[in-house]
Amino acid sequence: MDQQLKNVALAILYLSIAGFFLVLLLTIKEGAELFHEISKAESAQRIELMQATHAQIEASESLLSSTTSFASGAFLLSEASDLRSAKSAVSIMDGSIQKAKDSGMTNVATIMEAFKGNILQDMGLDELR
Repeated sequence: MDQQLKNVALAILYLSIAGFFLVLLLTIKEGAELFHEISKAESAQRIELMQATHAQIEASESLLSSTTSFASGAFLLSEASDLRSAKSAVSIMDGSIQKAKDSGMTNVATIMEAFKGNILQDMGLDELR
């Protein structure tokens, strides 16, 4: 009888150990799946962040290009010696304003238009508006 009891106890011990390892393996498997899901989510967030950063860089480049072109036109206008040169400078400024509008920077375009109007008024060239 003692031998049977020992065998049953040993079998229960082996089953307990097997159960422990089974639970451990299932936990590791679930952890690996969770890690994989987290990794996917992080990748998606990285891609989203990269796209947002790229859009911001493009917007900054467009803003820089528009304002630089506008400033060049304003400088040329200030140095214009005749009406033809002034018209060319205003044309550059208008192109910059249009580029800002096309890029979705309506606030910047509005400021440029107001600035252009003030410059032309100060120079007595209202007809070039």
